[in-house]
Amino acid sequence: QTLPLIAHLNGERELTVTADPENLLSAAKTVKTALGPDFLPTGYHLQIRGQYQTLMQMFKSFSFVALIAILLVYLILYLQFNSLWQPFVILLKIPLDFIGVFLALLLTREPLNLSVALGILTLVGVSVNNAILLIDKANRLRKEGYLLQEALRKAVHLRTRPILMTGLTTLFALLPAAVGFGSAIHRPFAITIIGGMITGIIFSLNIIPMLYTVFARKFEKRTATL
Repeated sequence: QTLPLIAHLNGERELTVTADPENLLSAAKTVKTALGPDFLPTGYHLQIRGQYQTLMQMFKSFSFVALIAILLVYLILYLQFNSLWQPFVILLKIPLDFIGVFLALLLTREPLNLSVALGILTLVGVSVNNAILLIDKANRLRKEGYLLQEALRKAVHLRTRPILMTGLTTLFALLPAAVGFGSAIHRPFAITIIGGMITGIIFSLNIIPMLYTVFARKFEKRTATL
């Protein structure tokens, strides 16, 4: 009879217990509380690895990655519009889109995980498209001689259908994965994007014209004064 296998990690004896909980963060918190320093004997320690460890590492680097993504988007928008304030108006919509993300996760009781983080990063790139369509059309109308408010009203009127059609096609494409026909990885990803895009469409047609008006009056008046 052979001796049982004694696993080691970094020179220390290791006992691995695997689990696949629905709520990863909540389960990890429960395990840490139950198996705290007072529970484990001297010389023993607890380490949670796997997807939880990957998720924690991603959350640590998420702020840096998101900042780089936003800066790159701002640079591209600046080159397109040749304006310092118009890209800023578009980027202000991104935090508003997150309202829909967290509401969708709350309603579906979907925990934060790696798929949600990837969905948020994807949303940063796709959520600005509607605002770009709206602002680009408003700029063209103003060059044709329309006043600020007239240009914005006409831009909203002309771009509502394309924005709705683009958003709805994306939502319908992600809907099967969101309602459970996809894997456990695809479902949180789809729910994140759907929630963000729903609020994104609403804010694009309402908040963006308001922000555009405020910034245009402030910065263009300053430019005219100079």
